[in-house]
Amino acid sequence: MYVNPLKDNVEGEGDSESSLMAASFSQENCRKMLARMVILDELPFKFVETNHKGDTIGRAIEKCLEGWGIDRLFTVTVDNASSNDVAIAYLVKKFKGRNGLVLDGESIHIRCCAHILNLIVSDALKDLHVSIIRIRNAVKYVRSSPARLQIFKDFAKEDKMSTKNCLTMDVPTRWNSTFTMLDGAIKCQKTFERLEEHDPSYLPKDDIPTTEDWDNAKVFVKFLKTFSELTMKFSAFMSVTSNIFFHELCLIQEIIREYSSYENALLSQMTLSMQTKFNKYWGITTSEKTNLLLYVSVVLDPSGSYKARTTVHDRFKQSNKTCLDDAKIEVTRYLDEARIDCMSDEYLDLLTWWKVNSSQFKIISQVARDIYSIPISTMPFESAFSTRGRVLDSFRSFLTPQTVEALICAQNWIQSKPLDDMTEEIDGAEEIDEEFINIGKEMEAAFKNLNNDSMSLEAQ
Repeated sequence: MYVNPLKDNVEGEGDSESSLMAASFSQENCRKMLARMVILDELPFKFVETNHKGDTIGRAIEKCLEGWGIDRLFTVTVDNASSNDVAIAYLVKKFKGRNGLVLDGESIHIRCCAHILNLIVSDALKDLHVSIIRIRNAVKYVRSSPARLQIFKDFAKEDKMSTKNCLTMDVPTRWNSTFTMLDGAIKCQKTFERLEEHDPSYLPKDDIPTTEDWDNAKVFVKFLKTFSELTMKFSAFMSVTSNIFFHELCLIQEIIREYSSYENALLSQMTLSMQTKFNKYWGITTSEKTNLLLYVSVVLDPSGSYKARTTVHDRFKQSNKTCLDDAKIEVTRYLDEARIDCMSDEYLDLLTWWKVNSSQFKIISQVARDIYSIPISTMPFESAFSTRGRVLDSFRSFLTPQTVEALICAQNWIQSKPLDDMTEEIDGAEEIDEEFINIGKEMEAAFKNLNNDSMSLEAQ
């Protein structure tokens, strides 16, 4: 509400007449005024220019570790950027002289599994099939106009279908967003077909998705769904992930081999590209790129099969001759005695199990504590800092680096929830926004009625 003067105040004529007016909230206007206030009344935020060379990254990590009082380094999980290899080499050189590394830093480098999986699948989708392009164009057409979107929702309502998460645009560089787009669009296939029948300005005939395109999309979704689920498993941050690496690695290889034998030429070609990329990072000839500590986690999982645990253990012994006798005896006793039969969908809290059995296995329980603290993906941490655009933008730039770090980290710590819970909350955000919009419209209408009543009283 604001006061609107009806007449200009002329000196000597007393107070001017005014009326109470209703105004709608404008987020854009508020942002402009906030930016004006920051620019005029506050100092602008100054960015520190730097580079992304490996040595620079290494020095930044070293400085953080010193600030946190960490003088020993076990592993560092990073993506596959070449600059990260140089950064790891820098850290090994600096910490090796301080006796701050395990195994002289031979197993310090952990490559982000989710990032590698993303490279494998992205390589298969490098040359996008025409079916994906047509469906993307259809989704883009509906989202390009509020009027088209409303028509689409009306058709979906008549078909008794929900448009929730059905019109998601993908990002060409992220295959999982393409999967999400196809998965949502398939649910509204009938609605898209109705739009084609009733909208004369729909896409050109050659760009309209055909029945064959929708069938191909269903094949893509079925194929990519498994890899989407694996990415979520690798990216978990509320549970141990290092123990699942070996099993999921075998599953990925099995899926690629299974689909490569399909009669569908499209899938066969895709899996061929995936196998090439798989061999580059996780193949037998490139095993040096895989950290051996991730295989140790298989041995330390009491719910794993005895054959898998002993096989990995024997191979690990061949590459590591130096081992204490007491540790050898304890490992042998552990492999013989510690066996837990779990159902496939039953969850075993490994950290709790090793804590309870630490008195029985004093040496390897400490090893398990360290091994199971290794994150095999950097995605949860990248996701936390991807919110920086909402914390620091062109409209709110007077924040020191320390304040930005505190805001981002505190938000992540306070909202530490499993990804599934966060996804449910995000899905419900749209419904909450619509409720607020409706409430705002009702309030605006009420204020208009109030204003009209007040003007009527003044006229009388």
